[in-house]
Amino acid sequence: MQKQMNLWPMAEESYQAQELWITLDHDHQQQVIAALAHMIHKIVCPKKEKQTEGATNEQQ
Repeated sequence: MQKQMNLWPMAEESYQAQELWITLDHDHQQQVIAALAHMIHKIVCPKKEKQTEGATNEQQ
């Protein structure tokens, strides 16, 4: 039987994550936030594939 992930973190896991976040200086926190925002943006707004010239001519 496969182990199922918990949807809600356990109390001690949450505390460890908070403790880790607090130990980061402001610059590192900003870098983490920027990286997460970039990953979310890539998922929500994927790049549109470039159409070939032939494909664009056929649509007109």
